[in-house]
Amino acid sequence: MRKLVVVLAAAGLVGAGLFGMGCGPTAAPPPPPPPVHTLVFSVEPTDAVAGVDIASFEVQIQDSLGALVTTSTKDVTLVAVGPGALVAGATETAVGGIATFALANIELAGPYTLTASALATDVGGTSAGCVMVRRLDQFRNVCTNDSSTVVTVTETGGSATLLGTNVQAAVAGAATFDNLNIVEVGAAYTLDADAGALITAVSVTFDVTPILVITTQPAASTAAGVGIVDIIVEIREETGLITDATATDSVTLALSPGITGTLGGTTTVAAIAGVATFAGITVAEAGTAYTLDATAPGLQGATSIAFAIEGNLFITVPPDATTVAGVGMTNVI
Repeated sequence: MRKLVVVLAAAGLVGAGLFGMGCGPTAAPPPPPPPVHTLVFSVEPTDAVAGVDIASFEVQIQDSLGALVTTSTKDVTLVAVGPGALVAGATETAVGGIATFALANIELAGPYTLTASALATDVGGTSAGCVMVRRLDQFRNVCTNDSSTVVTVTETGGSATLLGTNVQAAVAGAATFDNLNIVEVGAAYTLDADAGALITAVSVTFDVTPILVITTQPAASTAAGVGIVDIIVEIREETGLITDATATDSVTLALSPGITGTLGGTTTVAAIAGVATFAGITVAEAGTAYTLDATAPGLQGATSIAFAIEGNLFITVPPDATTVAGVGMTNVI
């Protein structure tokens, strides 16, 4: 279960006074800006049952040095970020710089974070919220005495194949699915959770995005200016197991950032059936620990293994065309 995350800010106090010198009245200078306070959870919120008050937790109003502002009486307001909303106990007034929340209540079960706000100039604080399917009663409370209901999860937002263990028995009212996977790239997938006569639960929509995988790596060592063995980059689904045969994205190879050198050949290739093949890629300069980055717009990139480029030997002064047997040749360089 994710912990609750709360970010807070509260209303500040601005002092006022009379200012002036001499005999005549003078205009008072503008009031100073409100102090910047940081809101910190000194007592963290804990998991709770839907419709039941969350156990009391506290938010401290601290100054820039981390000291409690004992004079602060700011109103601190909580907002729930998750499938439901706070129905009670959302605002408390700080006493001695501490806002105590003892009546915060959320009726809809699920993972949440809480944000707390006060003055816009205050710095919010954050507390810490596995994905579960819970059985709820008519009041949306978790049926913690249910450890027998069998829940089945299926993909319903598209035509993808759902892999992993999609049938689990509830434990204390919650069925946890920790190895589900969809290998087809696509958008707006949803999952349905079914358990016999119980009302079906539908997940939020989600996408499965493709990644790049270098399936044929550069040779460990190649001569400078000579074509590196064909490098093959595949566009695969998110787990990197299956190639997206429909992909035609343009893939680009480049030396990794921080590596100097001149990359030659055709460095951008359009994939065919999800496969981009780079032939004749060269590096002009000798060196070690070269790596190549494969990128494509909107896709997670990939980096090759390290490889070396060796220097070449050249005969700059060749031997004479004719030499007498047993007589030394001219210097060959």
